[in-house]
Amino acid sequence: MPVTRQQSTAFVNVRGLGIVCFNSNLQRCETAIIRSGNHQLSVDVSRPGLVDIAGSDATGFVSLLSQTIKDREDVTIEITAIGDSNYQGYEIFQGESFERLGADNDDNDIRWIIDLESEEMHGPGLVRNDAVSAAAKPPVTRLYISDALFYAVMPSDAARAKTPFFNKTDPRKNETTPFGYLAETMGANIQANGVQIKITTPKGETIETFDHVKGSPLRIEITNVDPDPDAMASDLPVCYQFLQDATGFEFNLTPDEDDSDSGDSTVGKNYCHITRTAKETIEFFV
Repeated sequence: MPVTRQQSTAFVNVRGLGIVCFNSNLQRCETAIIRSGNHQLSVDVSRPGLVDIAGSDATGFVSLLSQTIKDREDVTIEITAIGDSNYQGYEIFQGESFERLGADNDDNDIRWIIDLESEEMHGPGLVRNDAVSAAAKPPVTRLYISDALFYAVMPSDAARAKTPFFNKTDPRKNETTPFGYLAETMGANIQANGVQIKITTPKGETIETFDHVKGSPLRIEITNVDPDPDAMASDLPVCYQFLQDATGFEFNLTPDEDDSDSGDSTVGKNYCHITRTAKETIEFFV
């Protein structure tokens, strides 16, 4: 079945620099949101409704919570279902087949999100990068989401023309080959009696709860992007500060030259892709 959001209690968009694990023991999705350089983390919650645009009402999203998280140390975000949930722990959406350079992929297939331990990258067996000291690594915000369906969010066909097509360089073979498009955003649908958002920082806790409203799902956006249009197109060098191949080689992803002026159609020319790994928990590498 295709992924739909209309009947959800909430749908979550997690966009930007971070590494995702699915913890089967604790039955939750864990994301290490990497607070590198100029990447700016924000949490925005809204619901469909009437908004005032140029002095007249129009249908849009009404803001319920908007928080820029400036603290970089000791920050945790937890999003959980309240009451009976259609999803227990986590479910992951995959289409019947997936070929990144193919034409018949489902736009919500989780495999659009690059997996560092997949066959198209390193394969299983990445290790914690202990060559980089803890003090030299960027701080990490922990994001936990449970009782949800997880999937990739790819642009529409029209918008995809404005997103970068990547080439992959393999230093072992000294060759560059077409890789394809990447999802910048992971989606999560929660369908329950309600949803709770808990943000913990050194300054204290913010806890917000929202009831299910039929036909009016919450939109929860967790965004961690570098607003500089000249920021590097691939976040792999930052990810490699946390995980590395045991033999020490690193792939390089670069936008195709024909896509040099492209960028996400909703934000501009910044990429900041979410990334996955097969590790059980982010505690393996943070």
